[in-house]
Amino acid sequence: MFSRRFEGFNANQQQVIETACQTMAAMSQRAIIAPRNMALWFGAGQNAIVTPKLRMMEAVIADTARTVTFVNRAGGQLGVQHTDIYTKTLLAPGNFQDLTGVVAYAHPVDRRDEPGPKRTISHVGSGMRIYLNDVFFQLDATERAVTVYHELTHKVLATNDHAYDPGPCQALAINNPGQATDNADNFALFVAQC
Repeated sequence: MFSRRFEGFNANQQQVIETACQTMAAMSQRAIIAPRNMALWFGAGQNAIVTPKLRMMEAVIADTARTVTFVNRAGGQLGVQHTDIYTKTLLAPGNFQDLTGVVAYAHPVDRRDEPGPKRTISHVGSGMRIYLNDVFFQLDATERAVTVYHELTHKVLATNDHAYDPGPCQALAINNPGQATDNADNFALFVAQC
């Protein structure tokens, strides 16, 4: 699995994150080996689109040469300014947006203007950063693992947040499979049930 790096977490919090990563890795493997109910989360006929994305996620999760940095943003504040889905900038301390209730955050690196294979909206290199709010530590073990997977899809697959939670995500799969295959929570909820 990828290496884990921690910024601002105590030893107990690091262990909670470590356990979430191990659980998430097991979920990811099960989703590749025995996928279940794919149509429920992505819509009918989406296997050819979803399966390569699941494999890409598994490759990143299993890559021991990669590093994911978990950054403590406790206190209900994350220093990110949203302009559009691909234009987000970290703000200096004191200018943080109040995102009380937000569990975690990761944003893709916009490289759409770069030529060749670097032209991407995702960031699959080492040093990927996931910002965790204090709410993360109030979740149960499964929810924490699903949260890490959700955030990693933003980094690896450049997913968006079109919908959250099972009901809206299943409705998205029925009404707009294209968005379902681009939605972080659809991937996270899918791997959780495999």
